[in-house]
Amino acid sequence: MSKVISAKSQEVLAATIKDHNKLETKWTSVTDSLSADGITSVDLAKTKTGETEKLRAQVKSIIVSTFSSAKQNLLLKDTKTLDANQKIQKKLAQNEIGSLLGLVERKLKKAEHDARVAAGMEDNGTGAQESSKSELQKIQAKLDEVLAKLNKLENAEFDLVETVKLIKTVKGMIPAV
Repeated sequence: MSKVISAKSQEVLAATIKDHNKLETKWTSVTDSLSADGITSVDLAKTKTGETEKLRAQVKSIIVSTFSSAKQNLLLKDTKTLDANQKIQKKLAQNEIGSLLGLVERKLKKAEHDARVAAGMEDNGTGAQESSKSELQKIQAKLDEVLAKLNKLENAEFDLVETVKLIKTVKGMIPAV
């Protein structure tokens, strides 16, 4: 038996694809705007040192502001005072916050990767890498790698927070041409 997509399903699929394309354009605007603010995926990544918590809290606050007032009120309530259903709803809302924060971080990471590939700083899967990048851009990329590795480091025998701050300071001093 041969299956055929109904006219209604075709309409829904086409509309969804159009919406998806519009949404991707919006995500590009979001990542461009955050990048213009100097915010990278590393800045939003959760660290054991808690260094990124202020920025993560700001993004979470923005996410919560998009929720219905009922959901916002539920998040403000002490979990001990909630009934079983409300506890489940609060947990789902908290998970949604985490999922959306992760989505923002992943979109930023993808935009950063795409920018590096476009700039020839990273292999784009063809096995070829352009060497037209300036030395300063290469240094910036290496500092990003160092920051990412430091953020994953556990039980460091040195002041990890201070080290990350210093590297970010050095990164800021080097022009990203």
